Amino acid sequence: MKPLIETAHDLGVKAQYDTRVQTLGVDISIRARRGVVLATGSFVYNDEMLQDHVPRIAG
Repeated sequence: MKPLIETAHDLGVKAQYDTRVQTLGVDISIRARRGVVLATGSFVYNDEMLQDHVPRIAG
């Protein structure tokens, strides 16, 4: 992962880390020229989803 991050930084790629989405269900358009948008998500802040999917760490 480190080489990917370093290369992206050297190329001037704008990255956002630890960004939390407050609202779901909203369409967002993102333009990328000669690039790729990587996205990942989590539900660690959603107690109900934690209880449903990973009860051993919930609560």
